[in-house]
Amino acid sequence: MTLLDRSQAPPFRLSSDYSLAHPEVFQTSDGVKVFAFRGLQQDAVRLELIIEAGKWYEPSLGVSQFTAQMLSKGTLAKNAFQIAEGLDSLGAHLEISPGFDVVTLSLFALRKNLMAAATILAGLLVEPSFDGEELRIMKEIFAQSLRVNNEKTSVVASKEIRKAIFGSVHPYGSSIEEADVKKIQREDLEKFFQTQFSLRMVFLVGQLTDQEVRELTDLLRPTMARAKRKKINDSFPGSSQTLPKPKSVQASVRLGKKCL
Repeated sequence: MTLLDRSQAPPFRLSSDYSLAHPEVFQTSDGVKVFAFRGLQQDAVRLELIIEAGKWYEPSLGVSQFTAQMLSKGTLAKNAFQIAEGLDSLGAHLEISPGFDVVTLSLFALRKNLMAAATILAGLLVEPSFDGEELRIMKEIFAQSLRVNNEKTSVVASKEIRKAIFGSVHPYGSSIEEADVKKIQREDLEKFFQTQFSLRMVFLVGQLTDQEVRELTDLLRPTMARAKRKKINDSFPGSSQTLPKPKSVQASVRLGKKCL
C-alpha cells in the first residue's frame, strides 16, 4: 500500500469541465416570469416566490419585515397552529426571508404533496389575517432580540457602515430600532400588503410536468398584481467614525463604499 506524501502539495489543475443548469423560462399573462429547473431525479421540490416588497418599499421602518413574518401567523380560514400543522402533516417546510429589495418565500415539499402545500402557501398570500395578538407577541420577541443584538459590536458596526455609505434615511442605510417596533400597527401591515405584495418571479426546482407547472401558476395567479417601485435619492457622501463601547472585550471594524 502506497502512502500519500503529505509534505508535498498536489499539483494544481484548473478545471475546464463544468456545466451550469439552464432553466426553462415561462411568462404568465400578468408578466410574472417562471424559471423551472426540471432536470432533477429526486422527488423533492422547491418552490420559491420572489415578491417585490422588501425594505426598499416600506413607508416606515419595520413594516416590510413584520408584514412578511406575519403571513404565516394566520389567515381568515386558519390560525398559525393550523397552518404549521398542515405543512408538517405534508412533510413540507416554509421559509420566509424579508430582505432589502424583495421578500422571498421558499416552500420545500415532496412532489406528491406539492399542490396541497402550495395551496396553503397561496392562502397566506391571498387572505392573511394579521392577527393583533400574534403581532403583539412578535413585536415583544423582536424587541427583546434587538436589545440583545445591539450589545454586539459586530451588529452595531454593520448598522453604522450602511448608514455611513447610504445615509440614515435610505432603505439600505436605515435600521429598525425598538421605538420603530412600538409604532407598527396592524393597519400598517394590511395596507402595505395590499399595495406592495405582488409576485414578480417564481423559481421551481424539481421533476415537474408541464401540467404541474400550469397548475402552480394558476394557483398563484391572485398574487400577481403589479406594483410600482418608488424612487429614492441615494446620494450620500459617507463618513468615518469611531464608536466607543465601554467594557467590551471585542472590537469590530467595517470598511466599505459604493462600487457597483
